[in-house]
Amino acid sequence: MTKHSVLPPSSAARRMQCPGSRKLESLYPDVDSPHAREGHAAHWVALQALTEKIVVAGERTPDSELITAEMIEGAALYVDYVKSVIAENKNAGFEMPLMMPSIHSEAWGTCDCLAYDEDNKKLHIWDYKFGHRFISVVENWQLLYYAIGAIDTLGVDPLEIICHIVQPRYYGVEGRIQQWAITREKLNEYACELKLTEEIAMSEKAQLKVGDECMFCSARHVCPAL
Repeated sequence: MTKHSVLPPSSAARRMQCPGSRKLESLYPDVDSPHAREGHAAHWVALQALTEKIVVAGERTPDSELITAEMIEGAALYVDYVKSVIAENKNAGFEMPLMMPSIHSEAWGTCDCLAYDEDNKKLHIWDYKFGHRFISVVENWQLLYYAIGAIDTLGVDPLEIICHIVQPRYYGVEGRIQQWAITREKLNEYACELKLTEEIAMSEKAQLKVGDECMFCSARHVCPAL
């Protein structure tokens, strides 16, 4: 497994819109911005909270980022919600690397949190977002990717997949916690779409297409379509 996935789940929505973005972004990799470093630090704080390790505001992460009170408060919201769902479920994993060979041999990523309820055949997938911009859980390609990865990597066999997003710094009407459930059959339909798109994205036929995802593309400054 390489350090960086060629087909990361985090940018799956961009490739679904614009398959050509994969190749173009590979030529202009994104350099960590202050916002990205803050997000990484917030995820590290959340992981410490999930594993019941104590950190306090004013300390530094292993990457030397400052831990803020807002990070600790956000982690508390996230952890309380996760634990309320998996209170009686021992099959949980945090920051779990997942492979997605049923989509593409080059697809892999790390899921913030997942839990499998064997008795009820339910797979829970969480994503923790520390930014201010609203991210919808409905048809969220990153979470769908992780669900497929859990099935491919762990061999679980869910009948229902429940996706969760926790955004402690979002205060819109949608709320800071979202949940969306689909059947295994519906996930299989999404998997077929992802597989087709990733095959195109890895080919020389991949085309560039303008859309909402352009604002997050690291190569937008040189994109001929944009």
